[in-house]
Amino acid sequence: SHSETSTASTIAAVNSAQASSQEAAVKFSKPQDYTGSRTLYDSGPAKRQAKISLLSSSAEVRDPYTGDVLTLTKAEAKKLYGSDWQKHLAESDHIHPLERIHQAHKSDPFITNEDIRTAANSPENLDVHSTTRNAAGLTKNLCLSANTEKPEA
Repeated sequence: SHSETSTASTIAAVNSAQASSQEAAVKFSKPQDYTGSRTLYDSGPAKRQAKISLLSSSAEVRDPYTGDVLTLTKAEAKKLYGSDWQKHLAESDHIHPLERIHQAHKSDPFITNEDIRTAANSPENLDVHSTTRNAAGLTKNLCLSANTEKPEA
């Protein structure tokens, strides 16, 4: 009968809507705490590509903070600079720290973890500098403001 068909259609529609809602909840869920979430957002290949892109030109590349000449590989840095090699080994890191990006978007219902990862590892959010600056946490301290301009070397 017509009412049985209508009831079956309604049940099917409700089940479909519930399934879609559950899929969306999974797709758009993000951890509320950043602790342990770095692996969701960090991209080694993107950071490596930023470094390679910058250092593949024939022009000399210098650390934007210290003015030290940067090299692509540890072997090259050690060969050219000996015990000072860490000042000259290029490393990529995020201008806006991953934790801050996570905090800003963890409650946004329309942004996925993949969206955050893509934005966090975009060329516009990656900076290349010496390994020693990143190890000391100096780059993050200099870039805590929303201003992405680098200080004069």
